[in-house]
Amino acid sequence: RDYAYAGSFYAFAIWCGMGVAGVCEALRRVLKSDNLCAALSCLCVLVPIQMAGQTWDDHDRSGRYTCRDFGQNYLQTLQEGAGPIIFTNGDNDTFPLWYCQETEGLRTDARVCNLSYLQTDWYIDQMKRPAYDSPSVPIHWSRLQYVAGTREGISVRPNTLKQVIDYYKDNPELMREMLGDNPYELRNIIDKWVLNDNPELQIIPTDSIVLTIDKEAVRKSGMMMAADSIPDVMHISLKGKRAVYKSEMMMYEMLAQCNWTRPLYVAYTVGPSNYGALGDYFVQEGLAYRVTPFNTKQSGRDIDTDRMFDNMMHKYKFGGLEKEGRSLHRRNRHAHVLHPPPQLLTSGSEPARREQGRQRRTGGEICQPGAARLQRAPQLSQRFARPGTRGHSGEPQGGSRDHGHGSGTERIGIRGMVSVAAHQYHAPQRQGADVQHVHPA
Repeated sequence: RDYAYAGSFYAFAIWCGMGVAGVCEALRRVLKSDNLCAALSCLCVLVPIQMAGQTWDDHDRSGRYTCRDFGQNYLQTLQEGAGPIIFTNGDNDTFPLWYCQETEGLRTDARVCNLSYLQTDWYIDQMKRPAYDSPSVPIHWSRLQYVAGTREGISVRPNTLKQVIDYYKDNPELMREMLGDNPYELRNIIDKWVLNDNPELQIIPTDSIVLTIDKEAVRKSGMMMAADSIPDVMHISLKGKRAVYKSEMMMYEMLAQCNWTRPLYVAYTVGPSNYGALGDYFVQEGLAYRVTPFNTKQSGRDIDTDRMFDNMMHKYKFGGLEKEGRSLHRRNRHAHVLHPPPQLLTSGSEPARREQGRQRRTGGEICQPGAARLQRAPQLSQRFARPGTRGHSGEPQGGSRDHGHGSGTERIGIRGMVSVAAHQYHAPQRQGADVQHVHPA
């Protein structure tokens, strides 16, 4: 990164100045004229002037507010009046949000929770304290239970609970007292296993966890109803995982304690490895995914088009990107803008090939777009085309690059949100099913 060399530039400039002084002294000795020497020295000033004239437009940052405005956009995505929590991961999706809250006083009711820091005890301490107008994060662990060196990674042992179930048949009262009514319940696993005083029992005894859903709380939450009915339980699969680390464990703790009365969001820049199986329950409302009790991977209703349209058209700012002739630095493009929606990718597109290559390297699952969305992909991608990049049909259109701050996955970005939101907002019956919202009581 160029700013890493700033110190060396300063030192180099000192030597340049000393060099000019040396040239002046040498000319004075040869020409025997102070005035002529000064005139020739002044010609050297034309060199940096010429450099500035040739590269000014590439480095002009006047009117560039993408960092601040996209920080506001993350916060404005969140539901108002419910003390929402948004999980972030890198610097580009965290520091601008902190600036907007601390300096500009925007959305101080929201809590920004960085997953990279959530692995540490001092940051959990901060989360358990109120900040601005946001109440403390619902973590009921004592400090001794999450202090550094304690429960850094909770081992997942899928077969343990299968053996315990047999004991329920022999002595159900004792087992309910020890492990609760439902041994697969997330709250029971946290309380009875993870927080057990015996280090040998500090495990997750199954790779299939359930969370009982408070349906009345869901109805009052204001989230989009992403299925025909509210499920009784939310299934969290840990298959293939050997351990759940402290940051992810804290996410599960908040999920269990919030009970859908306090919205949980994950910034769209956070990679799947950081939120695990919760990705199956995301509904995108803009630059953030809302965690819901609905398996949107099965229902296909994973975008709240009403909220996304409202956010895009009435709340979001674009930091001068919408103005003609505005210089946009490469890192700004990578960090904030050009990320096409996975729904518009086909297997032969360049972004899809990059995603498949990444998935092969990481051993992850490749998400195949739905047939219904693929049918309208050509119209949407052509409608929001950008010259100079190539899309799923091989024609120049909206480009895509990975995030510059570690997301490592193709995510739906500004251009993609406009295309999906604009199309679905005006689509009749939205593929034959009305998307309903339940407004807060």
